Amino acid sequence: MKTYSPDLRQRIVNAVDSGIGTFCEIARLFGVHGSFIYKMLRQRQQLGHIAPLPHGGGAHQKLDDRTLDFLIDLVEQVPYITLNELRLKCQRQAKIKVSVSTIWYGLERRKTTVKKSRSAQEADPADGAAFSKK
Repeated sequence: MKTYSPDLRQRIVNAVDSGIGTFCEIARLFGVHGSFIYKMLRQRQQLGHIAPLPHGGGAHQKLDDRTLDFLIDLVEQVPYITLNELRLKCQRQAKIKVSVSTIWYGLERRKTTVKKSRSAQEADPADGAAFSKK
C-alpha cells in the first residue's frame, strides 16, 4: 500500500487542529480511515513529525543460505527425495522446524525442483495407461 503524501497528511492535521469535525468526519472528508488520523496524531505526539515511517521489514526467512545449500546437496545426492523427507532432515540435522511449503519455496527461490512423492513414483504406469483409455 502506498503512503499518503506529506501534503495530505498536513491538511488532515490542520483540519484536526482547527477542530472542524470529529476524526470520522475528517476521515470521510479526506478519504482516509479514522484510525489513520489517530495513529498519525499519536506519531506526531511521540516522534514530533507526521512523515511516513519506514517499512517495518516483515518476517525473516527460516531457511538461511547455509541450510538451503544443505537441502540442495541432498536433492542432488538423492534426486527422488520428497519434500517431507527434506523437512525431516532439516529438522534433525539443521535443527530447524519448518513446513513442507517453506522447503518448497526455499528450493524454488534457488531454481531447484524435487520429484513427485514416493507414491507417485511407485505407481504402476500400466494402471495410468489403462485409466486414461477409459
